[in-house]
Amino acid sequence: LVLMYARDLVDSDHLKNKMAAYRGGYDKSERRIIEKGLFGGSLVCVVATCALELGVDVGELDATIHLGHPGSIASLWQQAGRAGRRPGSESIAIVVCWDSPLDQQLARAGSRLLKRGVEAAALDIQNENVLRMHLRYAAIERPLDPDTDAFLFCPSTRMNDKTKNLPKLFLSCINELVRRGEIEYRLGLYAAHPILNNEKKIQLRTIDPIQFQVHSSINNVKLDEIPYSRAFYELYQGAIYMHQAKPFLITKLDIKKYIAIAQPLKHCAYYTSAQNHTDADPIDILDIWPLGNICRTGLVRVHSHVWGYRKICKHTGKFLSSHEFSLPPLEFITRGIWLDLPQEAIHEISQANLDLHHGIHACTHAILNIVPLFVVCDNTDVN
Repeated sequence: LVLMYARDLVDSDHLKNKMAAYRGGYDKSERRIIEKGLFGGSLVCVVATCALELGVDVGELDATIHLGHPGSIASLWQQAGRAGRRPGSESIAIVVCWDSPLDQQLARAGSRLLKRGVEAAALDIQNENVLRMHLRYAAIERPLDPDTDAFLFCPSTRMNDKTKNLPKLFLSCINELVRRGEIEYRLGLYAAHPILNNEKKIQLRTIDPIQFQVHSSINNVKLDEIPYSRAFYELYQGAIYMHQAKPFLITKLDIKKYIAIAQPLKHCAYYTSAQNHTDADPIDILDIWPLGNICRTGLVRVHSHVWGYRKICKHTGKFLSSHEFSLPPLEFITRGIWLDLPQEAIHEISQANLDLHHGIHACTHAILNIVPLFVVCDNTDVN
């Protein structure tokens, strides 16, 4: 959409053809063509996701425009650093702040923003999704010995606890890999199933192991790859999918073959937005913080159901119509943090004749907006 709006502002067809979009899901050959265009100067404008933030030499750009604060000072400087790379050259970075509370606070304190230091990088190596993949590929290199490797991969567990039970998280990941048939228990060790020994591919751009491919209905050319966790939100039948600012209508979503068929449209006056309902239910508490004994972290089962979509006018943002459909729910287990309200607080809210559910909803919005001040993420990363 941003590329489309940018092209609408340009009168020259010659310049419009020098503008492109870039994202990690594009086919590798298409990404390389765009990168070459940036490096060689044949492209004058590229609308990109954070996929262009690192690891790509973008040549001689003069300016970057950031739509909203990216969530961290590190990302802001990395993105701004895409421009002004010629020796002795100058560049400009423009941050367009949205109407969110955090963006507006940063807009009022722009000078303080530029003086803030870069955040420390933090990686939770005991995130179950990350740990499971680490164990999967470690088992390919060498069979895992639970008596020693459990404490290597879960270093927060003290070595002198070896006489006790193995780390719960380690066992959970191992049991899941065994259930999937990816590793086997042999002579006291966990070894990779022979079918994995020739596997070399590791997804660096996404943690999601399953990708939906978007194919053109005209020539069956692959246009894009969308992670499984996002496919139902973007590739449902009736969705408008944009590729290089050109509209496509999703006519079919094959959830068994992980393929979406996109029909090119000559013109489309609207875009679509998925409607969904998501439940997150804690299933196992891993830790409790001493913050009033109400803050917990643990395993959470997420159940998300995309049940329809809205058509929205792309020029005015006006709601046009709503449509319903049926897709199977998305379910997965992840790590989560939640607050358990004490009964005393609930009682006091009731005694004051206040609306508990509306109050929780308001607190949720406040928390979502301040999380990026303390965690390296965008507020859309938190649900």
